[in-house]
Amino acid sequence: MKILNWIKENKILVGLVLFGSIIRLFKLEYQSPWADEIFTLINTATEKSFGEIFEGLRNDVHPPLYYYILHCFNFIFGNSIFTARFVSVLFGISGFFAVYHLGKELLNKKVGLIAVALLVVNYFHLYYSQEARMYSMLFFTTTISFYYLVKF
Repeated sequence: MKILNWIKENKILVGLVLFGSIIRLFKLEYQSPWADEIFTLINTATEKSFGEIFEGLRNDVHPPLYYYILHCFNFIFGNSIFTARFVSVLFGISGFFAVYHLGKELLNKKVGLIAVALLVVNYFHLYYSQEARMYSMLFFTTTISFYYLVKF
């Protein structure tokens, strides 16, 4: 019952998130993987341990958390480009809620909704939410950190 009331109170946000989710999932496997995505797939293969993943990332400038999360998803759902890109989609969708709460905390609910509406149709956010790299996770964690900074 609480969920239904929350959906009724936030129907615009729910609609924006649904629309953003649909366009991020649309043709997720359409393009073939490129060099960095292949690097990600190789380093997060299910037969590798966390130590081997860390060793494989020795020359990579990105932190290993995204690779560990993707490795766990690959272990559960299988090693595929869809799984790898789906993790980025999940972080991209989570970014909607992070931006909403940041805008709401900074000014009001209306600003949060406008920020989400702009983010849903932002080409760069859409592009990087469909790529098997850690950029959508970076956006999400940065936005959450700003939210808690403002809240503090």
